[in-house]
Amino acid sequence: MWWAHYPDKARHLPANGLLDRCTETRTCPEVLETFGSLEFYDEKMSPDLIGFTAEADIPLPHNVHRYYYPATTHGGGGGGFTFVANPAPANGCVFPANPNPESDTNNALQDDFVALVMQGTPMPPSSYPTLRDRLLVPATQKDEGFPNIPKYPFQGNQINFAELFDFGPGIDLRDQTGIVTIQPPIVDRVLPTYAVKVNSDGNEFAGVKSVLLQAPLATYTGWNTFAAGIYKGQQCGLTASSFPLQETKSQRIAAQDPRPSIEERYGTHQGYVCVVTNAANKSVRGRFLRESAATTLIAQAQAGNVLTDITPTDEDQALAKRLCSSPGKDGKDDDHGDQGGDR
Repeated sequence: MWWAHYPDKARHLPANGLLDRCTETRTCPEVLETFGSLEFYDEKMSPDLIGFTAEADIPLPHNVHRYYYPATTHGGGGGGFTFVANPAPANGCVFPANPNPESDTNNALQDDFVALVMQGTPMPPSSYPTLRDRLLVPATQKDEGFPNIPKYPFQGNQINFAELFDFGPGIDLRDQTGIVTIQPPIVDRVLPTYAVKVNSDGNEFAGVKSVLLQAPLATYTGWNTFAAGIYKGQQCGLTASSFPLQETKSQRIAAQDPRPSIEERYGTHQGYVCVVTNAANKSVRGRFLRESAATTLIAQAQAGNVLTDITPTDEDQALAKRLCSSPGKDGKDDDHGDQGGDR
């Protein structure tokens, strides 16, 4: 389950790890590991990081380079900077799909990885949630800090919990080989299965954020729920969800939505483009985005529809002017639009 030499405390087994044999023969490769939010909710990812008892962070071997993509679905969404006020639910699920992408970051990290292997250029520092930083927490609304968003409830029961199975004495758990003699297996117990802390928008902020997540138009999560059938109310397979922000302050107040509206975050369309530009430049500096991708993303934001259908107030214009002033021109980073707990 984990890269490092670490004990299986739930089964009281000695330390073991995916790299044990190659460590013995000094043949371990460099490893690039990436994963997103849905992997915690459907793929039971947390034991890979904190073991079956969730007592401590498992140390990351020096040759493993780990990057977490916060607030993404399995494989990432399609991206883009189009605001849709009432998107349709994902197929078979209650809530709309999650468009937050992973591909741009993947491409940049693959470039970084090739540079590591071919030229010895160090990778960017690994970036992922840990118990130490209090960013891996039980998957409950209280522990995650998920806000009360009207029509987008998170009860904490969406996660697919890890369980301890007994397949019989013929199984060699160290090598994951042997003969199954108990089928279906006996469920010994449910294991602690953790997920990632969120900010006041309901968006995760640990790991490597996409440009869209740095300039959000919605709350993007790793979970969704089945709309019908025997699994109704449970995690909707490999599909995550999103829930759009209110476009204007008046709409936010009418909807009793605790999240600042798009208007309150960016002021005008150009204000939004400036935030995207600053985020893209920041990601390029961190080697998490290709320069060519940054140019494409900025052009997409410029051609998008964010706040193009409203007449901006003087206050909106002033906000946009602040967002478009020094950040990005003097090398300073700015995380406008990702409010409520960014680090």
